[in-house]
Amino acid sequence: MTTSIKVILVIILIIIVLIASFVVGALYSKQIFADELTYIFEESNRSVKIAHLSDLHYPFDCGKLTEIIESINLFNPDYIFLTGDIVDVRASALDFLNLTPFLEKLVTIASVFAVSGNHEVANAQFYIFKETLKDTGIVFLDNEISQIQIRDQNFLIVGLADNCSFESIDLQNLNLLTPLLILSHRPFIYNIPCSVSANAVVFSGHTHGGIIRLFNRGIVSPNGELFPKYTAGLYMSNSQKSILIVSAGLGIGNKKLPRFFNRFHLPLVSLIY
Repeated sequence: MTTSIKVILVIILIIIVLIASFVVGALYSKQIFADELTYIFEESNRSVKIAHLSDLHYPFDCGKLTEIIESINLFNPDYIFLTGDIVDVRASALDFLNLTPFLEKLVTIASVFAVSGNHEVANAQFYIFKETLKDTGIVFLDNEISQIQIRDQNFLIVGLADNCSFESIDLQNLNLLTPLLILSHRPFIYNIPCSVSANAVVFSGHTHGGIIRLFNRGIVSPNGELFPKYTAGLYMSNSQKSILIVSAGLGIGNKKLPRFFNRFHLPLVSLIY
């Protein structure tokens, strides 16, 4: 076999491998990963279970709604958090209407809290979507706080509007030693005031798992940042006893960069307190 023929065969083999990798990576990214995460604040028999949905980008290239409902049902959560971009910026009022049965099913499983994402805020009919959420019984928090009680333990649910920091919240007349469950579309963790709470859990999305994942690491964020720090899973703060839980999202939401080796992500979180 001549050298030139060997070179041609090697090139053909490389092309085949690249095509196969692309196909496998794309098909893999169509699956839904129900990611059961557990964090222990204190050794106890008390727990709160939370299903975390983010970046569905309905109705474009999103995960199967029936499968999402089935996974949440099996987990049997106490609460369900929607952390933004549930609908795409291109979604219409009719799309909101078509999504309503899915939202209603969520409410039959557990109490649901939601915040805005950048796609919803940029949607010209965002106000209709907010009304759709409220009509289905979902609590929409727009830089607001809601107090809940789970098995004799009080929690504060803090909902941040998209691209807002913790300083946007009015903390007067609140018991700031109460554990915090913070919904913020964009990941953040270090700007929680140390005086607030030692037990804070932030739920976020937005980074789409880094869109392309290689060796379990995200490569690029939706805004073009390379190797974003927070892409999927559970992260701990070094400075205080708080954690960040990031969903890699349940939709694509980016026409230029499709997901690659990056499954749709549904964190199912158990907090032991």
